[in-house]
Amino acid sequence: MEKLIVKNFGPIKEAEIDLTKFVVFIGDTSTGKSVLGKLISIFRDFNFVFLSTSEAFLKKSDFARNQYTNIVRIRAIESGRYILKCSFDGTSCLLNPNGDIVKYINNEFQIVSIPEIKENTIFQKILLKL
Repeated sequence: MEKLIVKNFGPIKEAEIDLTKFVVFIGDTSTGKSVLGKLISIFRDFNFVFLSTSEAFLKKSDFARNQYTNIVRIRAIESGRYILKCSFDGTSCLLNPNGDIVKYINNEFQIVSIPEIKENTIFQKILLKL
């Protein structure tokens, strides 16, 4: 089994993660979840990012919710992948690699198709040149 070992990188003091088919990070804001996700995306092939979130910390501010969605847009663009954003108390949606929302998702059961992307991410392209 593959492992990712991280020491003293950004907010992460030490982490050892088994890279199974699905890896889920749960934690407070600014604890390194996104950093770990980006590191995994550099070293591993993936087709989309799944973001499960609560937007309660935004205190029902429309401005803050729009800003948060814009941050997720940037993550889609920088990763070059679709992002499936599932929010307990905010906007759930599918964003394409250009950061555009292509589908809003309500709280009813839905099947969401995510196109396969075979091109390497920018992070993988840089790593392959090293």
